[in-house]
Amino acid sequence: MDLEAIKTFNPWWINTKYRFDLQNYIERHVHKEIEKYFNVPQIISLLGLRRSGKTTLMQQYINKLLNAQTPSESIFFFSFEDYLGKNEPEILEDIINIYLQKFLQKDIWDIKSIHYIFLDEIQYINHWQDLVKRFYDKNRNLKFIISGSFSSVIKKKSTESLAGRIFEINIPLLSFSEYCSLKNVFQEIPFFSIKNLLDISSSDIKKIEKFNDLNSRKIEIIYSDYLYKGQFPEISLFKDESMVNNYIRGSILKKILTEDAPKIYKIEKIGEFASIYKIISKETGNLFEILNLAREVGINKDTLNNYLYYMEQLFLIRLIYNYTRKLRHQYRIQKKIYISSPNFTCNELNINSNSSAFSLIVGNLVETAVYQIISKEFENVSFWRYRDKEVDFIIEDGENVIPIEVKYVNKLLPKHLKNLLYFLEYNKLGYGIVITKNEINLTTIDGKKILFLPVWALE
Repeated sequence: MDLEAIKTFNPWWINTKYRFDLQNYIERHVHKEIEKYFNVPQIISLLGLRRSGKTTLMQQYINKLLNAQTPSESIFFFSFEDYLGKNEPEILEDIINIYLQKFLQKDIWDIKSIHYIFLDEIQYINHWQDLVKRFYDKNRNLKFIISGSFSSVIKKKSTESLAGRIFEINIPLLSFSEYCSLKNVFQEIPFFSIKNLLDISSSDIKKIEKFNDLNSRKIEIIYSDYLYKGQFPEISLFKDESMVNNYIRGSILKKILTEDAPKIYKIEKIGEFASIYKIISKETGNLFEILNLAREVGINKDTLNNYLYYMEQLFLIRLIYNYTRKLRHQYRIQKKIYISSPNFTCNELNINSNSSAFSLIVGNLVETAVYQIISKEFENVSFWRYRDKEVDFIIEDGENVIPIEVKYVNKLLPKHLKNLLYFLEYNKLGYGIVITKNEINLTTIDGKKILFLPVWALE
């Protein structure tokens, strides 16, 4: 590695007017979260699934810094994603020293103003946490912004060496409101976060009703398109189905399953690992039995548990557990599995939003999207199942317990509410939420306050 090679990653050093071309990208909601930590010394760590937009976020911030007249030499970027020498243990130290000593021609102690160091996909570098810690401790004017696609690798190593020095921020996939912004449609939708729903007003309900009356059919089409392909910034505007499928399979899933996972977790049977993911990607939102799947694919339970752990750390899946007030009992009882994106399930089943088969699984896809929304805001999310009764999600927020049912049907019937009402009565709770296709209401049923809200109105 030499200075000339590093300059190719930092064209603004040569041309101060250079900006990344990001015309087709939007400012994500997570920007506000990241900005809170930009003016403090601590390291910012951006974690998320491949192609979730981490690199673009870095590029957007570099553009912002340059537009704010930050000296171009004070901004350093390097990506280890496709760099052939990324397995060399000394490469990280080398590139930072080259930047400081050969480009800036300064000793680390001589850096008196903030210098921003963006390191993309840092998990490929052995002992990165020790090297970053060393530079950080020597001079707090070096502001590190790092990204990674493997949760366990980044979190474990940052906990070991960077406690108190790092803020970790999860980068979610595109929300429906962000997808609408990218497509420049429905900018007037009154979106609500799950937490906002606890205090939703009658005037809010009227706004959603009015919008739904004017746009119900069109928004159903666009929301279906979102479930099929709309969660990844780079493909959300693709019109060609083969391009969508090739991108998801080749640029995301294949790289994670056959390149990243074996490299990080030393998986020997790569085909077996990938095959198991293909099986469970079709089961999003379904009950899940470890022993049954182990028997089906012909591997032992411990190996399967390891594979599932790796998939969770790679942001491919999430497991949630049957609700019980005794948390330690959750891991002994039933589980449900959610794929990280409904786009993956559509890809594996080879269907799009216009396919006849899409309507057969759209309920599972919507439930998966709702789980994504809930899990961004609440740490304790479970489902509830007792005999023949089930409620899709149970949120625990301090002392509050809130059940949420997802009913993506053309018309709600009394039978769709019986499990929710049973759970509320059994647990002596007074409030529940039903996420719907197009029904909007805030009413009282059997003494319980029930909010009905379309899934597309969720932030």
